[in-house]
Amino acid sequence: MITSTQNKLANEKSLYLRQHAENLVNWHPWGNEVLEKAKSENKPILISIGYSSCHWCHVMERESFMDKKIAEFMNEHFVNIKADREERPDIDQLYMNAAIVSSGRSGWPLNCFALPDGTPFYGTSYMPPQEWLQFISSISDTWKNKPELIQESALQLADGVNSMIWPIKNENASDISIAEIKEMYENWKKELDMINGGALYTPKFPMPVNYQFFLRYTSFFKDETLEEHITKTLLNIAKGGIYDHILGGFARYATDEKWMIPHFEKMLYDNAQLVSLYSEAYKQNPNPFYKQAVYETLCFIKSEMTSPEGGFYSSIDADSDGIEGKFYLWKYNEITHVLGKNAELFCEYFSITKQGNFEETNILHIQKEPEMIAAKYGMNTDPFIQIITQCKRLLIEEREKRIKPVTDKKIITAWNALMIKAYIDAYKTFGEDLFIEWAIAGAEFLEENLISKDGILKHIFNNEIAVNKAFLDDYAFTADAFIAIYQATFDEKWLILSKQITDVAINHFYDEQTQLFFYSSKNSEKLFTRNIEITDNVIPSSNSEMARVLFTLSIYFRNNAYEKISKEMLVRIKDKLLGSGSFHANWGILALEQLMPFYEITITGKNTYEERKKLNKLFFPNAVTGGADTTSKLPLSEGKDYNSEISIQACFDNSCLKPVGSVEALLELIK
Repeated sequence: MITSTQNKLANEKSLYLRQHAENLVNWHPWGNEVLEKAKSENKPILISIGYSSCHWCHVMERESFMDKKIAEFMNEHFVNIKADREERPDIDQLYMNAAIVSSGRSGWPLNCFALPDGTPFYGTSYMPPQEWLQFISSISDTWKNKPELIQESALQLADGVNSMIWPIKNENASDISIAEIKEMYENWKKELDMINGGALYTPKFPMPVNYQFFLRYTSFFKDETLEEHITKTLLNIAKGGIYDHILGGFARYATDEKWMIPHFEKMLYDNAQLVSLYSEAYKQNPNPFYKQAVYETLCFIKSEMTSPEGGFYSSIDADSDGIEGKFYLWKYNEITHVLGKNAELFCEYFSITKQGNFEETNILHIQKEPEMIAAKYGMNTDPFIQIITQCKRLLIEEREKRIKPVTDKKIITAWNALMIKAYIDAYKTFGEDLFIEWAIAGAEFLEENLISKDGILKHIFNNEIAVNKAFLDDYAFTADAFIAIYQATFDEKWLILSKQITDVAINHFYDEQTQLFFYSSKNSEKLFTRNIEITDNVIPSSNSEMARVLFTLSIYFRNNAYEKISKEMLVRIKDKLLGSGSFHANWGILALEQLMPFYEITITGKNTYEERKKLNKLFFPNAVTGGADTTSKLPLSEGKDYNSEISIQACFDNSCLKPVGSVEALLELIK
């Protein structure tokens, strides 16, 4: 007889693990105890990894892990481990790599099979229940009758994973050239969807870092085709169903080529990076849709994903009431009932029909320009937008009556840092004082709860407790966010803290042999291998971000050691960058920072505030800014003019231009 009381997850801090506490599968959390159990019973391990807002994780749970026959087989023949990828990204990364190498499949739920010591021999993702039962039966049969095949697979897979994550050093590699970056882009361009935006494949992920690279590339090398592609992509995302037109915020990805049908979960890291991207893009192309996406998304983050203490929650589920997207979908008669006389106008603008555009309901998306709809109804654009805004408020109230998707309230250091950076980027572009206030509140939360006095970070704040040793991305993104706060405020405390965090990362993560950083620290739990994360994906890789942080700090502190490490890292991954720009975009940004003219701009004097805000509004990617109203001990700002009302000076290539009294005068000099 099987009962859910066998399960070991009920007291875990992770929401995802607790969601599986009533499963019929005898799940264990990751730890030495369960590994010893597998060894003593000589059973293979099934490591199933997911996260709380994962739709297909919920589907597999309902179909397989609550099925009596399947659960009994799993409990008899395997030692079953559940892991939260957000809580233990180190485990997730290694076993995801194992799945990619062994089966070519990736995504969540990730289901990896391992020897009792944790060494994987096969990995896969979601399977429907009958296929899953057949598959695990085959694994069990092979374990019992041909164990030598399992051992051989484990050895081969370990070698494959190591070759995947440990880049082979090209002893003849030289510094990257501008010509090579241009060639890399020309090859990358073939992968772009010039009709709908984004990449040619589906599902479509926004991939913000790719477009941050494109913004920089077009600022240095004029490319009208790329500029059009950037605009088309950002507008189609902002107008598409992947964007929540009622409250703001972006879903994780679209399942179709036109960005209309989303996978409805909302992740903090997506929304943070997209706010940064749209804020940067607005500087080059001040499109009102960009500004609207930024403002609405930040208000959504504030109302739905911010803790009372100032931290940011990790995600909101795709499902509510057991149905994916139910919270966000609308029937035509629901709209007309709530909006009355304005329903017709609203429905035309957001492409809502009686028949529906998705499973007899409607996903709001924009196909026509507001000016066109306004003109049809004999209105100017401004009053039309006011009516749309009023309608949204009514629909927000109506939607609040529905069962809400579950919010995972774990606070992840790296993702919080991305959100802090997003608020700073929005503040720089739009000058809203609230944005800088919210950014500093988030930074102070990290400082008080997740950073020790000696600069050592924790990974998660959950249920009012900081837990788990931090990983490289926690250090890299936090250091970058604190640099951004300094640039926006000239409060040197944040730059000094960024340097302290970076020094800890070098001491705990840097590997002199590979000239790169391990993902987990030297003091972390030892897994079957140690990951070096270099591939940029939906989130930039921790190594690429750390390399950019080191390059920036090397300028502020005149630190040659930082610069040396950063440049060695870029040379080390050169072949991968040139071979696949779309998966190394943040490295591409670093290459542009190191190859193209890079400015050091200081603003000093008795009143720097207004000129600093003017400079912030410019798209000036290859520059660091610093300064103070009074004297500064930072190497970048030492010896500057603090007696004048305002003094702005730009330096590059070891020489400085004459000081000027305004940003406008500075731009004339730089031209």
